[in-house]
Amino acid sequence: MREVEKKQFSFDKTVRYYQLGQITKKTKTVYFATHGYGMLAEFFSRKFLKLVDEESVVILPEGMHRFYLQGTSGRVVASWMTKDDREVDIADNKRLLNSVLTDAGVNKNHNIVAIGFSQGVPTLCRWLVETPFHVEKLICWASDIPEDVLNEEGISILNNCNTELVVGDEDEFISEERLEKFTSKLKSKGVDFNLVKYNGTHKIEPELLLKLVK
Repeated sequence: MREVEKKQFSFDKTVRYYQLGQITKKTKTVYFATHGYGMLAEFFSRKFLKLVDEESVVILPEGMHRFYLQGTSGRVVASWMTKDDREVDIADNKRLLNSVLTDAGVNKNHNIVAIGFSQGVPTLCRWLVETPFHVEKLICWASDIPEDVLNEEGISILNNCNTELVVGDEDEFISEERLEKFTSKLKSKGVDFNLVKYNGTHKIEPELLLKLVK
């Protein structure tokens, strides 16, 4: 029996992102938000409506992997990656996020606040440590920072962008034991971060988000 040979190549792909507000000469702050597993950026955007004003816009890229949430019809959702061809997806996601900001017209004069939720956190962090865009603030909501960015260079970047971890005390995916283990690891590696705990589950709370960024 002949062996199956795996081959890969790149080609142009049409992707989508959503934006709240318009970038103008008055724009100072760009909130760049990545959704969690099994979500769509369009609906995720509802969590960020209160952040938009004359000087602020929100840009929400969407994961390239879309699928039916249940069965073979009905609600369609997206994700950033799976365990299959993981490294390829990570590299593609980095390029995607850079391309979204470029297409939206974001430049060095804008203050970028990066906000990741759940699966969107590792996607955002891996992009952050390599992107040419400068991020003023990083909010990691309901997820760990991935181990592969916790090297000397990555830690330096994290420490230069005001990193916050936000976790609900009733988050069904993050136990107290897991949280303690992870925060202890960050401290041991010299990561400078602020831990914000709130009364809630595995979801973004718009009022708390507003307090964190304003």
